[in-house]
Amino acid sequence: MAEIFKSIVGEGELFFRLILACLCGAVIGFERSVRRKNAGIKTHVMLALGAALAMIISQYGFSAIELSPQIKADVSRIASNILTSVSFLCAGVIFIRGASVKGLTTATGIWTTASIGMAAGAGMYAITVFATCLVIVIRLWLANFSAKIETHYVVDVELSVPQGVCVKDIVNELSEVIHASPSSIKLTKSGDSSMYRINFNIEHTVDETELLQEISQNEHVSHVSWVSL
Repeated sequence: MAEIFKSIVGEGELFFRLILACLCGAVIGFERSVRRKNAGIKTHVMLALGAALAMIISQYGFSAIELSPQIKADVSRIASNILTSVSFLCAGVIFIRGASVKGLTTATGIWTTASIGMAAGAGMYAITVFATCLVIVIRLWLANFSAKIETHYVVDVELSVPQGVCVKDIVNELSEVIHASPSSIKLTKSGDSSMYRINFNIEHTVDETELLQEISQNEHVSHVSWVSL
């Protein structure tokens, strides 16, 4: 126990690196959240933390391994292969649904957890415990803060517009109802009519049921859905 405490005191610079990475990731994530992007504060912080931890491991995690001058080997190849393999696992938990992307924070959490496991396997006990505490703080405390900024919704509207009807007027009418400009528009032609799929990013303070009813009253709206991000 005394050795662990001594190690914690002596690795203050490494702790500072992890904290600095989290702060920089939070700043970048905040900017993305303000612009209503899918990858927000938690995602960027977790990714920055995992990358910083992996870099620290690559610098100091293999110092205990001694090779003779006659032997040439890349002792870090196993660690690099771990991160590559885990990246494929992370891709499997990311799902795209319409204009929303789910699982980004979970994927970065898995990747960071792999880095923590690597640090423990390399015998870097102090940095392992500290990184774990940072992850817990990010998951619990930062989640409440980021929810106030990141929470917004995507209204997915499908329009069936006959030829000769001005689509721009319909979109402007919907924009006035939703109080937001369209973030994306997709067009699919079918016979004598055109199908438009339009996404609107709106604030979380809007009443969901009331808004959907107002949108569905438009005669050209064939489908409307509400997705939380």
